[in-house]
Amino acid sequence: MKILVTLVLLLSGECAFAQMSADEAMAKLRQRERLHTQTQPTTTPATQPVASAPKKIAFVLQVGGGMLNRWDDVRTETLSAIATLGPSDRFNIFYDNPKHDNVLAKLYFYGTDKDKLAVQKFFDGTRPMGGSILAPSLSKALETNPDTIWVASNGDLIPKERAACLDIVLKPHTTSRTKINAALFAPKESDASPAALFLWDLAHAREGICVDKDGIEITNRPVAPVPKVTAPPPPPPAPQKPNIFK
Repeated sequence: MKILVTLVLLLSGECAFAQMSADEAMAKLRQRERLHTQTQPTTTPATQPVASAPKKIAFVLQVGGGMLNRWDDVRTETLSAIATLGPSDRFNIFYDNPKHDNVLAKLYFYGTDKDKLAVQKFFDGTRPMGGSILAPSLSKALETNPDTIWVASNGDLIPKERAACLDIVLKPHTTSRTKINAALFAPKESDASPAALFLWDLAHAREGICVDKDGIEITNRPVAPVPKVTAPPPPPPAPQKPNIFK
């Protein structure tokens, strides 16, 4: 205790050891500790980076024959997105191929160079063909509870398939609320087509966004043009029968 009192007296420089009791010295030390605590920052400095949580992303790809002319774009955009992922991030590919359970791997890949190379080999060996059935792969992706799903499609599905996809995303899946984004791989003039309307509704049903093939967000809900209905020409007048009593 005498050592502690002597230290306090030396720091204060106000009293001699004989003129201050031990209680007074302890009180003064506690006061200094409170002042020191009040001057310490309580938040993380702005210069210190904040670690972000690992991502879990699913890519749902339409691989029907209608995507043949857009497959190179889908490949480029998907691989570019995967390249930005870190080693602790996870991702997977879901596509309309029932023979492979609609998923590239049963377990999610990690953002490592080895796993990224495996996905690149998938694109190198895949060629769109046949019809497009997007609903099973979309449902499978939602079951894995990713943070985000990116749907890559030209939206050219039969009405029954579009309705099935919308029905899937509107149903609750477990306890998570996966966000869905959609990329419309179709010509620019298709932004007001039923395909664009379908993908826009699909994304906004899960608080996501819909972008065109150039990555520009389609902010307003597309309105499909109303086809012009041309009235048929009136029938020709019936020939007049001559009056035999003229």
